[in-house]
Amino acid sequence: MLRICFVVATVATLFLAAGPGCGGGSSGASQPVVDLAVGSNRLDVVSIWYDVLNTGSSGHADVTLDHNNSGIDKPHAVLLADGRLFVGNHNNSSVRIFDDAANLVDGQAPSVVLDRNSSEISDPMKLIVHDGDLYVANKGNDRVLIFRDHATLATDDHPDVVLRDGSGIDNPYDIAVADDALYVACRGNRTVQIFRGLDTLASGDAPDVTLDRSVGLDSVHGVDVIDDALWVHLKDRDKLLCFRPVDALTPDTTPDVVIGGPSLIDNPHDVVQCGNTLWVANRYDADIGPDDFGLFGFRGPLTSGQTADVMLMTPIEEVVELAEAGGALFGASKRHDFVFVFRYPDRVETGDAPDMTFLDARLDDPIALTACERK
Repeated sequence: MLRICFVVATVATLFLAAGPGCGGGSSGASQPVVDLAVGSNRLDVVSIWYDVLNTGSSGHADVTLDHNNSGIDKPHAVLLADGRLFVGNHNNSSVRIFDDAANLVDGQAPSVVLDRNSSEISDPMKLIVHDGDLYVANKGNDRVLIFRDHATLATDDHPDVVLRDGSGIDNPYDIAVADDALYVACRGNRTVQIFRGLDTLASGDAPDVTLDRSVGLDSVHGVDVIDDALWVHLKDRDKLLCFRPVDALTPDTTPDVVIGGPSLIDNPHDVVQCGNTLWVANRYDADIGPDDFGLFGFRGPLTSGQTADVMLMTPIEEVVELAEAGGALFGASKRHDFVFVFRYPDRVETGDAPDMTFLDARLDDPIALTACERK
């Protein structure tokens, strides 16, 4: 595979020349059809690339949704699901839904707008679609909202379920849905709140389980459920905590695996499992020096204190979000304003370069990323 031995100034030129096949990538066979959408914080746009695994690296987005026409305003959450594109905006506190996501055009207007008034949207940080329902984590008003059957939503519809302070929700930064349960990462009270029984969940319900500081939680930034494990990101403690089995957690469950600590993981922002590798997005690494590791790969079985099997650095730095689709690993580098793709993540070793990269003149300060395989 290509080795990273060039300066950051050459990122666009060398990466765009690589294309699919670089780094042990495509063998020439047709790849799954995967679409990519990225939210840019600084320029208030969502950039979209279609069928990226077959078309390869690109320096220009296929479609751009902007502020003036599409209502994009600091898009902190983007999601491709069920044939639609969902965008959660920080500044105008809205969720905008675009139909027929595979055929969008520049400046397209949304089909549905959920706002701060009727729909109670306020600084949405995470969007999830599960079994047809839309889940929204609101940092601005300390609420998690559920809109049943998003396909029937109309502008200004009210949420069907509202979980707020009475449900232990305090500054929710992230949510996960799996195995008929909702997991909420609350930065305000340093907890993970777990609600079981999604179909019967109602406004004001108390959580079934609360994980708190007594089991090691502090500075909770994110949650992910992978197989039978709940992964909790501790942003300021530079750690990942793994709780298992996820369907049998109690308030007294302590983590069975702890990964990280200063000089290894610094401000973990996202976790994705691809094959036998757990990938961790690392936003900062002040202890390393001018070249920072932005992505760590851990190969199992995982144990506490384990060091990374794969460490990727310049220009893969300040990685803020990851996604898996079509068997490929996608990541957004906030520092260098591009998206990288490893087509076969299980083959990646320390020093390998991405198989593909995606840049655009309006991809500035990427803060949210989603990739989805068309069915």
